[in-house]
Amino acid sequence: MSLRALMIYQSNLNDSTHDKNEPEKQQYPYNPCQLKYNEPFTLILNREHVNKKVLLIKGINIIDVKVSNSYCVLLDQFGKVYIKLPDNDNSELDKFLFEENDNKENEIKLFKFTKDEPIEKIFAKFSSMFILLSKKGNVYLFGTSNDSKYNKYLDENNKLNDEYLKGERIIEVSCGEAHILLLSESGKLFGFGDNYYGQLGAKEISDYGDVIFKESQIDHIYSKIVKVYATYNTSFALTETGELYSCGSTDYAASGMPFDCKNERNKLTRVPIKEKVVEVYNGYFFVAVRTINSKFYVFGYNNFNQFGESTTYSNSQIYGPHLLNNFNNNDIEEMECGEYGSIIVTKSRKIYYSGELAQAFMERKNNFTEFDLRAHLGNHQVFSNQNFKLNVRAASTFVVFFVTTTKTITDIFNMKNIWKISDITCICNQ
Repeated sequence: MSLRALMIYQSNLNDSTHDKNEPEKQQYPYNPCQLKYNEPFTLILNREHVNKKVLLIKGINIIDVKVSNSYCVLLDQFGKVYIKLPDNDNSELDKFLFEENDNKENEIKLFKFTKDEPIEKIFAKFSSMFILLSKKGNVYLFGTSNDSKYNKYLDENNKLNDEYLKGERIIEVSCGEAHILLLSESGKLFGFGDNYYGQLGAKEISDYGDVIFKESQIDHIYSKIVKVYATYNTSFALTETGELYSCGSTDYAASGMPFDCKNERNKLTRVPIKEKVVEVYNGYFFVAVRTINSKFYVFGYNNFNQFGESTTYSNSQIYGPHLLNNFNNNDIEEMECGEYGSIIVTKSRKIYYSGELAQAFMERKNNFTEFDLRAHLGNHQVFSNQNFKLNVRAASTFVVFFVTTTKTITDIFNMKNIWKISDITCICNQ
């Protein structure tokens, strides 16, 4: 049985007893003795708060978390998907959800069908939409608020009708504000949603707010596309050879193109980065890119100092890729871009952020500033065990920190190294 703990730290907007003008005392989200030293956790910070409420959940081995504007979606090791709904939510999701007896106090609900159809990956970001990609290859779309423009492409179970995928198996997805990118195993790219700005990479430009489903133009890209990313109204495709392409709106410099670029907005165009790109961190109107040489290039909106202040790029809009030169690139383990701020996790597992994120917990900063996660965990040391990785997710409402294992159970239970994990054996599955 898994004894992994899940921490949800969120707001209670309905508590009228709280005096908004009274300074809030430091509150730890749980009693430190409830979790063992170095035990895995998931900590969710909600910026829309009045009073803080804490949920301690045991028995769920979380392997991924995604957040949208409205939901926090959690995937466990068995392919089951759980969701934390907003308070008093009476949404379209009710008919799909089941509240297990073990989780009634935890206020999370299970997607019933995922018990029989395990989920491979989950996707969400800026809008309320989120997507579940099953191990069978089915694509499920939720969070469209019963919008008939989307729902006409779905069946009664919110599964995308197979006819639109032309027999292709989807392996990667990315969600923008009003558009979705779907990448198939063979490297074909489909766009679903609004194409007013050309963000689907399709020939047909839609009217603003219309929803279409089209195959993107990629015949001019000779290397296979392996990952896709969406911002508010721009899209990116990364090839197996490390070339990055973008399409969609050039507003706020979020496409990565120079100021005077005359590219076709509905055609994927190479972003001018000479080095091989290995990862993209997509924010609302701003983007960071990691290269194979561990250099980080940034572009897009910087009006909230999402990438901090610099002498080489603007505090408003960064046109074209610029080197992130106000932080040691070699010390960055992971980066996450949210709505109006970015977060860095260093190799020593320190956390820095710049811009505006979860306002209730992370005051706006103009430069990368250390965030003390220990103040919210109530633990004297934040996850020093090297068998685990500290992850971060951010959208418009939530910032989430969680840990995942980097080694298999077989590796962990190597008897020669048993002394190294004696403090965390309680969380391992048996």
